[in-house]
Amino acid sequence: MTTTALPLTLDARKVAPQDWWPQVFSTFSQLNDGDIMELVDSHDLKALHARFMCDLPGKFSWDFFEKGPTLWRAAITRVVSAHESGGCCGGCGGA
Repeated sequence: MTTTALPLTLDARKVAPQDWWPQVFSTFSQLNDGDIMELVDSHDLKALHARFMCDLPGKFSWDFFEKGPTLWRAAITRVVSAHESGGCCGGCGGA
């Protein structure tokens, strides 16, 4: 059973640059299926979105609340893949 809670907000503007990526991925990894992390930052999140696509395909959804020019806000939802939920057809080889 999935639960959807109010978004957990991570204001990345308050995170030291060297801790930014680890903090984002650590926060996301703590979410339960269906939970939402709202990410707030002062720069474009395109590179981070690409990293999520590469590292976590099928495990998140990404929607923007705001797209600059001075503030970016994204809702990143943890989703369960068909393989993880037992609904896998086997075509992906278990990815």
